[in-house]
Amino acid sequence: MILRGIDLNLLPILQALLNKGSVTLAARSLGLSQPATSHALGRLRHLFGDRLLVKVGREMRLTAKAKNLRVMTDAACSAIEVLVAPETFDPAIATDKFSVATTDHMALILGQDLLPVLRAESPGMSVAFVDAGLSVHDQLLSGNVDLAVIARVPGLFDNLSVEGSFIDPLVCACGLEHPLSGHNSITLEQLSAYPLLQIDSVANFRIPPTPHDYSEPILVSASHLMVLPLLTARTGAMTVIPRSMAQLVAEQAELKIIPLAGSTPYLEHCTVWNPVHDSDVAHRWLRAKLNDILRVHFPATTQ
Repeated sequence: MILRGIDLNLLPILQALLNKGSVTLAARSLGLSQPATSHALGRLRHLFGDRLLVKVGREMRLTAKAKNLRVMTDAACSAIEVLVAPETFDPAIATDKFSVATTDHMALILGQDLLPVLRAESPGMSVAFVDAGLSVHDQLLSGNVDLAVIARVPGLFDNLSVEGSFIDPLVCACGLEHPLSGHNSITLEQLSAYPLLQIDSVANFRIPPTPHDYSEPILVSASHLMVLPLLTARTGAMTVIPRSMAQLVAEQAELKIIPLAGSTPYLEHCTVWNPVHDSDVAHRWLRAKLNDILRVHFPATTQ
């Protein structure tokens, strides 16, 4: 490759010499000494096999080759400046499309606050919420999903970038006619005496087991979490769900939310993405907006 043998530091000096037509003026514009600029001119003459600047009377004149080089040199310098300039992002004209993996109730929480932000600040950007199943790790690494807002699961975030730790306590939810609906809090021992509607194959939602723990015969998949409180209210069962989900549907579903006594289990919501997007300005903008929304709805522990 021919560039390997060329000192590209000579390029801005060449541009200055061609545009100023004088070693003295070129040196002044570059903040270099005149001897250093003269030395660079000598190297450029050797590189191009042409004198480039010649003295005619009391003036320095560009050679024919130098005149031909001037336009190309200006274009090359401009291209390099664009190449190394910091990446900028203007949300007002952005047309990026993002897919965000999360649960159904988190899509509602995030979506209701994100939509007004996009309308006001980035109307050309679009965000699609998709199911955060057990394959979300592979989806992020493969690029099928751009970002995830999910609860921390041991081992799930290997080789991924993670930001935030937003606490969402687990609570007990039951219908208004349930025998425990009048309690101000419920212990795990009390909870174990009643059948529970549970979430299938989502270990981070599980509460500590008790000696008498047993479940209803129906399990709800992680992609249908909002079904849990609605089924609970209509079947007389109980369930343990994130407080954020319970608050979304408590009034409409005639649901009683009861705190768990003692050391309360909780979820830690966070944003997760493929490290290739760490410096992506549009991606960073969306991450910041989602984290702002999470801070409004959940107390943050560490960032």
